[in-house]
Amino acid sequence: MDKPTAAYKGAEAYVFACYAHVDSGMVFDDLVQLNNQGVNIWYDEGIQAGSSWRAEIASAITGASKFLFFISEASLASAHCLREVDYALSNNIPIIPIYLDESKLPPELDLALNRVQALFRNDDSRYQDHLLEALRKGPGLTSVTVHKKRNPMSLVAVFAVIAIAVLLVFNWQIDKSEISDGIQSAETVATPSAFEPYLEGMELMERWDKDDNLETAISKYQEAIEADPEFALAYARLAEALRMQYALTRDKAKLQEAMSNINRALSMNPDLAPIQTVLGRIQITQGNMGLAQNALEQAVSIDPNDPTANSALARLYERLGRMEDAEASFQKSVSLDPEDLRIIDSYANF
Repeated sequence: MDKPTAAYKGAEAYVFACYAHVDSGMVFDDLVQLNNQGVNIWYDEGIQAGSSWRAEIASAITGASKFLFFISEASLASAHCLREVDYALSNNIPIIPIYLDESKLPPELDLALNRVQALFRNDDSRYQDHLLEALRKGPGLTSVTVHKKRNPMSLVAVFAVIAIAVLLVFNWQIDKSEISDGIQSAETVATPSAFEPYLEGMELMERWDKDDNLETAISKYQEAIEADPEFALAYARLAEALRMQYALTRDKAKLQEAMSNINRALSMNPDLAPIQTVLGRIQITQGNMGLAQNALEQAVSIDPNDPTANSALARLYERLGRMEDAEASFQKSVSLDPEDLRIIDSYANF
């Protein structure tokens, strides 16, 4: 879809727009309306070719006066969107939630945003007026400057920000390093002391192939589990790291340990798509293609909008020679998260 307007570049106040690309039709209409009202808007059109997109997005968020979060099933399933929201919360950027459908925020995100009056695009006859009012209220946007001025984050909100990062793993999974273990229920949040080592492990896994990152990540996940033995997500990441270690060393004890951890996570909550996705990957490693197919198809059934689950299922279909099914699943995974280079790379290889 063509971009509706150039992303703002300059020294004046501006608004950062966070949305899932599949929602571009609705979002771009709003951006045009706001631009016509004199609101400066930055959105991902503003990333320069060849630049570091992470650095530029981070800079755009910290420089924004307001942060529009267009909420939908797709944006809540997007790792990129959730990272942006997390970063905005961490930097005390006032967030205006805008619901595009009837999606419900996960508890951790709801906790962080429940003091902010949300807007409902499709249920408010004066939506545009209320959006402008939301932008005008508070400091920053004098030309178009909602609701209560956002207070600095409380300690509870800080913990909520960390919790949001935990939810990000649902989409952060790396094709080679995706968790083969279970995942934390959205209703069950690990203790704060477990988050720090867990997140350190996550960062290390983004470059699992560098130095001793894989081994260090394993120790971090183990540390998180020691801090909270009921932290299913840590078991999941630990299992995936162990599965990868098995792939590198062919030490069967590592694969057995990975299976033990995925079983522990499954016992906590088997009804989450990421858990089934991880289970499917472990079954593939063990050569159990039928069980892998059951797990991955269940993952997609639980959450059809999980790009990682769709990508994993596509790769399995490819191995099974079901090329048309693989193509369809790859295309869906790319449409759900067109910015995930790992998913795009998998499709390109296919």
